[in-house]
Amino acid sequence: MKILIPALSLMFILAITGCQKTIQATEDDHSSVQIPTDTTSANSNDNILVDASKDGGGWWFPQGPPSFSDSANHQGKPLADYLRSLGYHVDELPRGAVITDELLANYSKIIRAAAFFPYTDEELDAYKNFMNKPGAILLFQDHLSYTTNDKLSEYLGLDFEGAIAGVITNFTNNEITNNINQLPFIAGSVVMNTENNPNITMLGSISKTGYTVFDTGDPFNGQTPAIDPPVMGTVTNFTNTKIFFIGDINGMENVPQPLTQNLVNWLFK
Repeated sequence: MKILIPALSLMFILAITGCQKTIQATEDDHSSVQIPTDTTSANSNDNILVDASKDGGGWWFPQGPPSFSDSANHQGKPLADYLRSLGYHVDELPRGAVITDELLANYSKIIRAAAFFPYTDEELDAYKNFMNKPGAILLFQDHLSYTTNDKLSEYLGLDFEGAIAGVITNFTNNEITNNINQLPFIAGSVVMNTENNPNITMLGSISKTGYTVFDTGDPFNGQTPAIDPPVMGTVTNFTNTKIFFIGDINGMENVPQPLTQNLVNWLFK
């Protein structure tokens, strides 16, 4: 039987990781949006878009409306700045921005911050069109205690559910996981359909006896899961687009190595 993680224990985990699981955003936060304009480099292969347009705090915390600044402190800044240090041009979309074909045409690489608010059908169509050309998507999901799986994840064939915390210790041998022994998983969601979707290649899971449930988000309804909860991997059926996913955003924002550089080498080069 899994035990709900106590509030004090959760605060301890967040404190030692330097992360906050912010879930206080509301639809009213979609005001006064400033979308980056004329900031991309001439070579779209050097451009990375951080789609934090549906962010609930995982990327932009502690920032909030009416404006968002990529130069001011926020949880996603270490990862964005690391990519900039490698020579990439990184644009970070503010919460409430609208995804369009015209916007995505400037990029060949997207980091999708965890989605708390829903995409429109038109925004999903823009992503589908993006995936018709060579490119890459690094897709972050997060805990789903207060929202449901988003349309983009569903389109990619990923059934994210629930909210658990633990440590990823089971890794499939792969260039992405090379030299990785463990990775903190700070209250994220589980991919529930790996056994019936052959297009998902799982690369990391948490021991089925080594996780705790965050809040009331038990994806297994109090039962011991049949397999170790799968939480990270690749999607292989979109031939033009390399796709890596992980069910927790905060751990990756700390730029864990060598995983971050392994991902850069696999996704972006």
